[in-house]
Amino acid sequence: MRIGNAVKCILRRFWEQVVRPSSHEIKGAAAACLIAAGLVYLVFIVMSAGGPLLPALVELVGMAAAGLLLLFLGQGIAWVIGLLAKIPWDYRWSLFGSAALLAMPLMGFNGPGAVAVIAALITAASLMGAGLAAIGKDWRDLPVNRRVAAVIKTVLGTALLAGALVWYFWTGSPAAAIPNAAKSSGAPVARVTLPDPSQPGAFPVASLTYGSGKDLHRPEFGEQAAMITQPVNGEKLLSKSWEGLTGDLRSLWWGFGPRELPLNGRVWYPEGQGPFPLALIVHGNHAMSDFSDGGYAYLGELMASRGFIFVSIDENFLNGGAVNLFDSFRGENDARAWMMLEHLRQWEAWNNDPESPFYKKVDMENIALLGHSRGGEAAAVAAVFNRLPCYPDAAEMVFDYGFNIRAVAAIAPVDGQYEPSLKPAELTDTNYFVLHGANDSDVTSFDGVNFYERVRFTPGSSWFKSALYIYRANHGQFNSSWGDSDIGPFRGGFLQRAALLPAEAQEKIARVYLSAFLEAALHGQSGYLPLFADARAAGDGWLPDTVYINRFDTAADRIVAGYEEDVDLSSTTLAGGRITAEGFNHWREQNIHTKWSEAQTNAGVYLAWNEDGQGVYTISLPASGLDLSAGDALIFSLADANQDPKPGKNAPSETDQNAAGAARQPIDLTVVLEDAQGNTASLPVSTFMPVQPQIKTQIYKHALFEKNKPSEPVLQGYVMPLASFAAENSDFNPAALRSIRFVFDRTPRGSVILDGIGFRGL
Repeated sequence: MRIGNAVKCILRRFWEQVVRPSSHEIKGAAAACLIAAGLVYLVFIVMSAGGPLLPALVELVGMAAAGLLLLFLGQGIAWVIGLLAKIPWDYRWSLFGSAALLAMPLMGFNGPGAVAVIAALITAASLMGAGLAAIGKDWRDLPVNRRVAAVIKTVLGTALLAGALVWYFWTGSPAAAIPNAAKSSGAPVARVTLPDPSQPGAFPVASLTYGSGKDLHRPEFGEQAAMITQPVNGEKLLSKSWEGLTGDLRSLWWGFGPRELPLNGRVWYPEGQGPFPLALIVHGNHAMSDFSDGGYAYLGELMASRGFIFVSIDENFLNGGAVNLFDSFRGENDARAWMMLEHLRQWEAWNNDPESPFYKKVDMENIALLGHSRGGEAAAVAAVFNRLPCYPDAAEMVFDYGFNIRAVAAIAPVDGQYEPSLKPAELTDTNYFVLHGANDSDVTSFDGVNFYERVRFTPGSSWFKSALYIYRANHGQFNSSWGDSDIGPFRGGFLQRAALLPAEAQEKIARVYLSAFLEAALHGQSGYLPLFADARAAGDGWLPDTVYINRFDTAADRIVAGYEEDVDLSSTTLAGGRITAEGFNHWREQNIHTKWSEAQTNAGVYLAWNEDGQGVYTISLPASGLDLSAGDALIFSLADANQDPKPGKNAPSETDQNAAGAARQPIDLTVVLEDAQGNTASLPVSTFMPVQPQIKTQIYKHALFEKNKPSEPVLQGYVMPLASFAAENSDFNPAALRSIRFVFDRTPRGSVILDGIGFRGL
C-alpha cells in the first residue's frame, strides 16, 4: 500500500508540475485547433468552387455560412456535454442506463418517436421519484415551499405516467373516411352468378395431424399424430442460419437440428371418394414458441367442405426466437420453400400407399401452394424450385420434384428475402394471386406486386394472375392466432388498431378470395374470375365494406405498351406502334415507388397536368397484327401518382386537398378511340370507375413513430369493351382501330401512372 501511494503521489506531482497545461496553454491549444481546422476548411471551399466568378463567389459564401453553422453545432455539443457533466453521478448513471434499457423495446421505431417516448418516461418517472423521496424523508423538517414542490412533482410525475399508460392502452382513432372511386361510379357491374365462395360446401369435414411423433412441445405432432413422418435433412439450406450459440439454443429447445427437420402438418379433408385437389399453406415469421400453424383453421375447414384437402404446414422451427430474443433467424426462405416440396413428396407417397388413409384420394395433378408473409414468398419460390433440376445455390443438392403445381397464392408476402443465385425468382405458367392490406405495419409496402410482375405466361394459354389491395386490412389478422398487432404485443400499443377492420371481416375477405381462387384454378370454376378484376362483381354480403383495388391479367392479353422494353418514350412494346404526348408538365417512364421509397420491379408512364394545359397521351397502333373485333376490350392499369403537377416538380404532393380545401376526389379522364377512317368514339374512364386517390394510412397513433410514407401508388386494372365505344358512335369500327388517346380533360389538375395498355378477348 505504501509503494502504491508513493507511485500515485509521484504521478500526481508529475501531472501538476510538468504535464498539466496552464490556462494560457489551454487558450493557445484552442486557438491552434480552430486555426488549423479553419485553414483546412478554407482550402476545401476554395478548391471546391470553380467555374465563372459569380457562381463561384456564391458557392464560397454558402460554404462559409455552412462552416459557421458547423462551428455553432460543435459549440452546442460542448454545451450539452458540460451540462451533463454537472448532473450528479448517482442520477447520471441512472439516466443513461434507463435510456439504454428503454431503447431495446423501442428498437425499430422512427428515431424521433423513440426519443420522445424515452424522454417522456424518464421525465415523468424522475418527477414522481424525486417527489416521493422528498415526501418520505424528513417531511416535517422541510420548509413549506419544499413541501409544495415535492407534492407538485409527485402529482405531476404520477399524472404523466398515468396519461402515458392510458395512451398506450388506447386503441387509437377510427379509420378516416376516404373517397371510394369504385362506389362513385354509377355504371352497373355484372355480378358473379356462382354461390358465395366463403360459404361451406357440400362435403362433411374431417381433420387430423401428422408429424414426427417426437415433438417436445405439441402432442398433436408427437404422440397424438395420426400419421408418423420421417425427418428431412435441410442442413445445406440452413448452414448459415442455424449455427453458433443461437443455433445450439434453438436445437436445445426444439430437440433437433437442421439435419432432422420434421414434416408436421394439420389436415382438413373432405369425406368422400375423391380424388381431391391438394392445397398446402405455410405461415410466416412469428415468435417460434407462439405457434402459427393453427391460425388457418378457418380456411382449412372451409376449403375441405368445398372439396379440397387443405394442409397447414408447421415451420415454426424456422421462425425467429422468442425463447432466445437475439435469434433473429434470417436467410431461411429457401428452406421454407424446400420444406413445402418435401411435404408434397410425403403426400405423393401417401396417395400411392394402400395402407394410407389417403390412398388414391389426392389429386396430385391439381396442387396449390399458399403462404403468408415470409411464407408467401416461400410458396412462390417452392413453385420455382419444383421445376429446377437442383438447388440454385449448390448444384450438388439435386431436385427431382416436378409436381403439377397449378396455383400459388400469397398473403401479404415479402419479396427478395431469398433470390436464387442472387437473381429475382420468376415463375411461368402458374395461376398466381396476391392480397395485401393497406394498414400492414409489418410488410408496409405491397411487396407482392414485384413477384406478380415476374409471373409470365405462354401466350394463348389459360393462366391468370390477380392482385388485391385492401384498405384497413393489416398483416396479422389473416392468421387467427396473430391478432391486430403486426409488430409484437408490446410495440402493438403504439399502433392505430382502432383503424383496422375487425378480425372476422378480414378473415371473410380471405375466405371469399382464396376460396374463389382455388375454385377457379383447381376446380375450373371460371365464373369466379370477374371477382378478381373488380371486387364489385361480388354478390351481396360477400365482402366487408371497404376500399378494394384489383388487378387482373391473363395469358391471352395482348399488350401494346408495357413500359419495360427500353428508355425510348415514343416506342411501344408491340412492334410498329408509336407514342406521342402533349400538354403535360411531366411525361416520363420509371419504376413505380413504394412506401419504403424503394422502386417496384414494374415500370409505368407518369403523366402530370394542371389548369395550364390539357394533356393528351396518344398510342398509334400498327396497321396489322392485332386482329381486333367488337368482342374485345381495351385494358390498361391506372394509379393516382399523387405528385405535384407543377412544372419542374415530381415529388409527392404536400396535401391531399384540392385548391378549395376539400378532400382530393377520384381523377377522371376520357378515352378516345379512332379507327382507320378517322371515326372516333369516346368514353370517360368513370364508366368503369374513376381513378382511386392514393390510400393514405396512419399506422401509428402518432406521426412521430412513422418511418414510411403514408401511401403508395397501387394500380387498378380497367376493362373497357370495344362494343361500348361502338355503341357511342355507330360509325366507329373496332376492327380497324388505329389509335388510343387518353385525354385528361375531366379533372383540372393531377398526376397518374399508366401501365399495361392492351386488349383482351371477352
